[in-house]
Amino acid sequence: MFTPWGEIRAGRDYDATFWNLAYFDVNGANGLGQGTNLTPLQVGGNGANSLVRVNGTIEYLLPPNIGGWYGQAQVSAPSNNAANGNPAQTGQKYYGGRLGYAAGPFDVAGAYGETKLTSFNGDAFKVWNVGGSWDFGVAKLFGYYHEAKFRTLKADTYELSMSVPIGLGEIRTSYAHLNQNGTLGALTTDANDAQMYSIGYVYNVSKRTALYTTFGQIKNKGNAAFTVLPGTPTDSALAGGKSTGYNLGVRHSFLIAIPRRRSKPPIQAAFLLEWATGPQAGGSLPRAAAGAFCKAGLDLALFRIGEAVYAIEDSCRTAAAR
Repeated sequence: MFTPWGEIRAGRDYDATFWNLAYFDVNGANGLGQGTNLTPLQVGGNGANSLVRVNGTIEYLLPPNIGGWYGQAQVSAPSNNAANGNPAQTGQKYYGGRLGYAAGPFDVAGAYGETKLTSFNGDAFKVWNVGGSWDFGVAKLFGYYHEAKFRTLKADTYELSMSVPIGLGEIRTSYAHLNQNGTLGALTTDANDAQMYSIGYVYNVSKRTALYTTFGQIKNKGNAAFTVLPGTPTDSALAGGKSTGYNLGVRHSFLIAIPRRRSKPPIQAAFLLEWATGPQAGGSLPRAAAGAFCKAGLDLALFRIGEAVYAIEDSCRTAAAR
């Protein structure tokens, strides 16, 4: 629901801390080189189901006309069912928020989220992060720091990434490092660290079609077993070893503008539907299109099908902030 004082949402949605991981990574939340490949979904097997999305939320988002500031606040009632068949996920209650500021080529935001775990006597899985980007013209730099903590266990991830435009294409490169530490019962995570490298190239054949290729590699230490395949659980066979991947594909975007009238003044909505043939979907073209539509005074929602992870943009508030 849109109002002059902000937007209200209800239902299943991406949580506040996830947006920083997606926005301040040159790869978004897609592909072999995304920083979320080194972000544990849980710490210490606590069963939290809130790193990416949260069920049953009520959410408030700031309006887009407050001098470059943007933000959101979320809360969810305790879940009545076990998500993904995991009984530990019953009764979870989440709250979180995000606040950012964008002006010209500069964008920075911080976020915090906390999940109360009924199955662990109400102990909380706590996540916070901060990220930013700066477009220098000849290159755009991205970076974030992310911390997840449960009881005495902690996992810290930081990533630095960059895009460099070259003619009709751009080079994308990233480096991420995960540091885990702490002891909980028989579990000790101090040696379970990992680092990731990636480099890729996107060539824009037209305004809507692009060719892409990426190389990514994760080096695990100790019992860490992270993989470059997005959305794939850790593989014990990789413990202390390497995970390497390559991809090559084509991306095509379909853009549909649908005018919609409500009460005075008339409001228009634009929907950007993007289809991708591989996990490297997304990037500068949809974001540029989003900015163009919002400059024209159109609300925007971004929907994806295929292997892309993040599916809904924060309408014009987010596109304008970027």
